[in-house]
Amino acid sequence: MGLTKYLTLKNEFEINNSAQELQSQLADKNISKFDVEFLSFREYRITAKLSVGIGMSLTSGFSLPICTSLKLEDEENKTKVKLKTSIRPELVFISLIWIVTIFFQLFSSAKIPIAITLVLFPLILGWFWLIYRGQEESLHVLVEKYLRDVNEQ
Repeated sequence: MGLTKYLTLKNEFEINNSAQELQSQLADKNISKFDVEFLSFREYRITAKLSVGIGMSLTSGFSLPICTSLKLEDEENKTKVKLKTSIRPELVFISLIWIVTIFFQLFSSAKIPIAITLVLFPLILGWFWLIYRGQEESLHVLVEKYLRDVNEQ
């Protein structure tokens, strides 16, 4: 769990509607800010309609959109909503390139500037982590607001 708690985002909140009411609201195909995909009983995949990163999902080409899983759990007179993101594959890919670069520096006669491994890769990782985390947090806020607005109707 150690490192993954920094690489994933988890949110939980309660809503005073039943899980069944929330399920019917999530089945609505006219949600403007995100798409909802049914996975299994009370579990959904929420995908942002707009996300920016390595493979920007502004077009239908190669992209890995910002998404989160949503799980509904019944409690007394309310529903607990759990949102959770997964580790972004881009961050894993950049980390692997970083490790390979370090090995080349240590065990090869090829001269790769030390500034690349000590400065550039950490900056790239941090930059993309911030971009993705901001978009994931924004998606969680949108989903929570949407479900709370349903509660107020």
